[in-house]
Amino acid sequence: TGDAHDSELWTDADTLATTYQRSAWQSISVRTDGKAGFEQFKAAVAADPRLKLDVETTRVYYSKQGGGLTKLIDILGKVI
Repeated sequence: TGDAHDSELWTDADTLATTYQRSAWQSISVRTDGKAGFEQFKAAVAADPRLKLDVETTRVYYSKQGGGLTKLIDILGKVI
């Protein structure tokens, strides 16, 4: 797809849990059918009170993750 997921290995949750002896997840990636699919998924997650999740697009998620580093590189670039 040309995004950050090109360097990742995807598998089903049962295989991953068995292999790494994990029973909880920090984050998950979901592929939806465009913007409408994303909005539908986000609404379904929000409607389930058992789930305490933030639903974000890949772009927003990685933008937040790299925000501090981007700012640091920008400052260093201006100083240098």
